[in-house]
Amino acid sequence: FFADMEGGSWQTYIDANLVGSGQVQHAAIVKLADSSLCAISADFGLTPEEVEKIVTHVKAGASPEAVSDGLTVAGIEYEVQKVERDVMFGRSRALNGLSIAQSKQCLVLCIGPADMPAEGGYMVCEGLRDYLLCIGF
Repeated sequence: FFADMEGGSWQTYIDANLVGSGQVQHAAIVKLADSSLCAISADFGLTPEEVEKIVTHVKAGASPEAVSDGLTVAGIEYEVQKVERDVMFGRSRALNGLSIAQSKQCLVLCIGPADMPAEGGYMVCEGLRDYLLCIGF
């Protein structure tokens, strides 16, 4: 499936649907199978180690460690505030919102701007995840 979506198509989801919404400052789409990036927004300093840790926590069902220790995303610590079946929400000290939504084959990771309500970013992140589920991802 991913071979059909690599390159421009995945990047379009980031640029048009996530960052282009105005509700998301930074975003990435990550393959669950191998923690590789399908696409990432410009200037998002997400490291491979951070991606691996996030994927590990998600595969473990958002482990208690993720909730108690938080997550580091692009060098910024986020307190995980809510964990649902396939979604995690968090906040940084600067009040940026973090949302991570899991589809069958990938994660949609979004960081919202500090000057906007986090709910908008959450909804955009979950919306793309829902679309990916509908098309088999």
